[in-house]
Amino acid sequence: MARKVKYKPANDPEPGLDISSLIDVSFLLLIYFLVTTTLKPKEVDVGIRLPSAISGGTPPELPPLSLALEEDGTVIANPDQSAEALGRMDDKFRNKKLFQRLSDYKETADRAGQTARIMLRASNAAENQKLITVFNEISAVGIEDVTLDGFLGDE
Repeated sequence: MARKVKYKPANDPEPGLDISSLIDVSFLLLIYFLVTTTLKPKEVDVGIRLPSAISGGTPPELPPLSLALEEDGTVIANPDQSAEALGRMDDKFRNKKLFQRLSDYKETADRAGQTARIMLRASNAAENQKLITVFNEISAVGIEDVTLDGFLGDE
């Protein structure tokens, strides 16, 4: 008959886990993430002007800029309302006032998402070259919609 032998465990110490290497790895990971993390910059208050609401939802139509070329070569803006003299046209030099007024009008029309329109009237006694010079100024600004309204005065 076989004898039953009871198993007696050896007096081995309890199995343990050496965590010193785990602590080293966790500190290395902590340092890595601290170094590579980018901090979100502080938000600043940006002054934004929001457009005002218009009841119809569409901006009002921009009226055409009315120009008149008189017989002495003087260009007048809005001759029917509050007339503004923009100076005389010269064949050799640009009319800075006219160019600035046309640029401002074009910029206003572009911001409103509309087409810049010019209504030009010329005196019959005005030189043809002065009229061509006005057309050149209008073209230099980039305005393409020009209406030659008619000629002022009698022959």
